[in-house]
Amino acid sequence: MANLCKHIKDCFCLETESLLWGLICTTAVFSYSNNMVDAYISSKWYFTLLALCFSVTFLSIWNILHNKIFKIKLTTYYKIIITISLLQSLYGLYQWTRPTLNNNHWICGSFDNPTGFAACLIGGFPFALGWKAKNKIEEKAIWMFAFIVIVTIFLSESRSGILSLTIMCLIICHKHFYLKVRRLYITIGSLFFIVCLYFLKKDSADGRLLIWKCSWEMFKEAPFLGHGLNSFRANYMKYQAEYFKQSPDSAYTILADNVLHPFNEYWHILLNWGVIGLFILIIFIVFLLRIYISNPDSNKKIAILSLIGIGIFSLFSYPFSYPFIWLIVCFDLYILLKDLFNISQHLRIYLYILAIVGGMIGSYKIIQFIHAEYCWKNIAYKTSKNSLLCYNDLYKTLDKNPYFLYNYAVFLLRIGDYGKSLEITLECQKYWSDYELELLLGNILQSQGNFHAAEIHFQEAFFMCPSRFIPLYYLMELYKKNGNLEKCQTTARLIIKKPIKINSPQIHLIKTRAKQLISEAQ
Repeated sequence: MANLCKHIKDCFCLETESLLWGLICTTAVFSYSNNMVDAYISSKWYFTLLALCFSVTFLSIWNILHNKIFKIKLTTYYKIIITISLLQSLYGLYQWTRPTLNNNHWICGSFDNPTGFAACLIGGFPFALGWKAKNKIEEKAIWMFAFIVIVTIFLSESRSGILSLTIMCLIICHKHFYLKVRRLYITIGSLFFIVCLYFLKKDSADGRLLIWKCSWEMFKEAPFLGHGLNSFRANYMKYQAEYFKQSPDSAYTILADNVLHPFNEYWHILLNWGVIGLFILIIFIVFLLRIYISNPDSNKKIAILSLIGIGIFSLFSYPFSYPFIWLIVCFDLYILLKDLFNISQHLRIYLYILAIVGGMIGSYKIIQFIHAEYCWKNIAYKTSKNSLLCYNDLYKTLDKNPYFLYNYAVFLLRIGDYGKSLEITLECQKYWSDYELELLLGNILQSQGNFHAAEIHFQEAFFMCPSRFIPLYYLMELYKKNGNLEKCQTTARLIIKKPIKINSPQIHLIKTRAKQLISEAQ
């Protein structure tokens, strides 16, 4: 036992910087809080940023007092990333053996869906190459890590993860073949897997084609400078609704759903910052490749491989929604660029002071947001005077959070404050275009007696997601309430004829209600 402990200690050689790096990475991967409305993604971001601010502040003070500089031992950092990735893989395997633990997916790990799980493993996988085995035990451990990660990524059924992993493995193994054979087998192997992965979840893949098709219309309106930060979330669903207004019989109708991301990080950049933003990114990528080619070494190879894996994953998903991927990318950039900078001691002191001030301010603001999130969760499903006071107070902190604004507007609708509810909903609409938001607007306006405006929003919700029954049900009840029996019957017939995508008691009740109204009219 003593020998094993000594071996682990010698293996990691942890120092203060390494311990804090391990803390930040562990927080980014495993953070979870049931006390937040978004228990997975928001908690990871808040706690990771808090850990980062604390670490930067502490290390900057420590280095000033002891006249030291940051020490980053790459091999130790590699081992920390590998260990965290291994623990996540084992957690995923445990979920796979106990599928009842997760009602939605077999393997999610500590994430909300397989995308975050696979992205985490793809980001950590290449660093196994940096663990130089000193003996057979370590060599076997590296092979075991690679095997477990590969198996869990395939079991997760994340197509982006499987494709990224396959291409990374082909790149790692390419040195065993002649140059022409390398290019051929990488190209053919990649194309083969893309075709296979398309048919693995064909409906999901076709749904992404719909998203890219509608995104193209959005891109054409601002091709050079884009629509601005977070513009996809704020505008995309309007373009999807317009598409189905123009093509009501489209084969994509049954696949349409609420969409918050284009499932392609490069499209996301194009829509946010236009061709200029994407061109700047391409220039930076070329710059990084030139740095690697001009002075290649094993560490830079690992960094480039990691960036390639994340870059391929970004073609078909949204890995940058997770803080761990940002940490990995920043670490990769440090490895590639660290030789270009030589900071003097005088400038280093100023940077430390700036880091201390920024870290302390950042910590205060993040704690403020975490407290607000906890308070929001406590009142999210309550309706009382105390809740109203709390919402009004939280609004000062969360006034730009569209999900809070939506929740606030729903609460105001429930207590009958229609004017304030409409005001908050319209404010929410600046940050978020959504099927649920259109339904909320329709309900508020209907409660105010503005039936014509309510009809417009219910119709907009229907065109955003034509496979849904709720907008048609609301329209049917609206027409009945304002005495428009002809439109009521037409909508009821449409509900009856509409195919059911997912069986649910709610849909059957809606269809029964539609048949009842038809019978009453006859």
